[in-house]
Amino acid sequence: MLEHCVNSIMLPRTQLTANFRSFATRATKAKTEVDRIKHVVAVASGKGGVGKSSVCVNLAFSVQKLGYKVGILDADLYGPSLPAMVPTSVGAAGPRGTKDGKIYPFIFHDAPLMSMGFLRPGDYSAIRGPMVSAMVQQMLTQTLWDDLDFLFIDLPPGTGDIHLTVSQQAEIDAAVVVTTPQQLSLLDVDKGIRMFD
Repeated sequence: MLEHCVNSIMLPRTQLTANFRSFATRATKAKTEVDRIKHVVAVASGKGGVGKSSVCVNLAFSVQKLGYKVGILDADLYGPSLPAMVPTSVGAAGPRGTKDGKIYPFIFHDAPLMSMGFLRPGDYSAIRGPMVSAMVQQMLTQTLWDDLDFLFIDLPPGTGDIHLTVSQQAEIDAAVVVTTPQQLSLLDVDKGIRMFD
């Protein structure tokens, strides 16, 4: 099903090599909001600017059209793109906190969305590793995702702290690694694929 949706959003002359398998990466931990999600799909890339965020958003809404409940987490704290990809001026309430520390997500076309760009619009400064991990963990585990069939996580380029935090906090069921056909991009994407093995 995911492969069909990925193929439906790909541009002509692009190629998909998919190997969908379960990734057992989650350690035993306390129950969080992410435990209410049936499947977590990571969307990653080795390099920036390859269309990863566009693939993530289009894939999520393609799966939603098949009748599944989906959500999107923009885990790129350094350059969140989700707020630029969905209209936030449609009158819906943006993310806000609860008394017990949970976060109500932004809702767009019945899909819960979370991004640092919604929480702190225009405020993308340098952030150190421990703070990055804590922020990503909070957005992932304390957002009120509801009972989703799929959560699509738009990861930043590379293989850093954010990727490790996500893989420790959620069981990744599938990964879509996006690249362009240039040799340099293909070399970097190989690192990204090995991260999910």
